[in-house]
Amino acid sequence: MRVSGNGNVTLQSTDVVGSLRVSGGIDGMVIGDGAEPAIGNDSETAHDKLSALTAVPFYKSVPAGQAKSLPLGSFEAQSLSKLHYALSAEQLGAVYPDLVYVREDGTKGINYMEMIPLLVQAIGELSAKVEALEAVSGRQQRSMAKAVAGIDSGEALPGPGLGQNSPNPFASTTEIGLTIPDDAHDATLCIYDMTGKQLRQLPVSGRGKTSVVLTGEGLASGMYLYSLIIDGKLIDTKRMVFAK
Repeated sequence: MRVSGNGNVTLQSTDVVGSLRVSGGIDGMVIGDGAEPAIGNDSETAHDKLSALTAVPFYKSVPAGQAKSLPLGSFEAQSLSKLHYALSAEQLGAVYPDLVYVREDGTKGINYMEMIPLLVQAIGELSAKVEALEAVSGRQQRSMAKAVAGIDSGEALPGPGLGQNSPNPFASTTEIGLTIPDDAHDATLCIYDMTGKQLRQLPVSGRGKTSVVLTGEGLASGMYLYSLIIDGKLIDTKRMVFAK
């Protein structure tokens, strides 16, 4: 099938397999070198816009006399009994008004053909989001693996340090001693359950010999892990027990 620049459709084939059924018109558009892309300042992505659309189910309707004249089992007859899907012109017009046309009788039509490039763009945007999320997830998993592997290892970077909480076990509050280098930019104390799920993330503002008081509010009785992370690097991980 060839679509000419004037919109004509030509079928060229030496072998015909099956049949071509067309409902409505076939329009073709050729974009040549002279086409100028539209440049806008819209910060919303194609994926964001298309995600707001919902499919509208409907059944075809034809006059009773015409329906009876259709051959039983034909494509047209089967089409009347099947559920069809379309987009709402109102919804699409809110995000892509140039894809909605108003006919002389006031009804609206959708240019589905030009939605194809938008769908391709949306798929690319979604793939980029998935890759970014996978990268973040990978970093978090590696950080957690280091935390679990460092339990009771006794290894710590020179200078900074993580002390054992006291009292341990504790029933209401416990104090955790820390040593934070003066030149550290960011220090965080992270609390995990024994499955590795992060429960709390406490920023540490003090430098040198300092401490953090942890409350047992919202915790169930049991064993927990706590890790000191300075400037994105795991310093140490220890166990503590909360007993109500």
